[in-house]
Amino acid sequence: MPIHLRRIGDTLIPLSAQLLRRVGREQVPVDLTDLTVKFKMLDGDGNEIIALTDAEIIEETEGTVSYTFDDYDVAGPGDFYGYFVVTDGTKTDHFPVTPKNLLIRITEDVPEGED
Repeated sequence: MPIHLRRIGDTLIPLSAQLLRRVGREQVPVDLTDLTVKFKMLDGDGNEIIALTDAEIIEETEGTVSYTFDDYDVAGPGDFYGYFVVTDGTKTDHFPVTPKNLLIRITEDVPEGED
């Protein structure tokens, strides 16, 4: 997954992703029909910044989801790691599976004249 870049306070554009699972040698979309998807974000030390919060399913059969940040989610700069958690009853799976694979980098505003 690519790095998701944003500046402190940016909440307009959601973080979007396509959730994939391996079948043999191929990556196929996760069918999210009748499933629940939540988002969580951790800092580099593993501290929870965003507890499990509802994410939006954009296209069920294509596995596309999004999370819209609140002001307090993007209040400070740093590197953070996001996970979408898919739930079916009492069963869950994390996407991405590889730890620290969805990097969310929040940067400070550039002072005027330093673009």
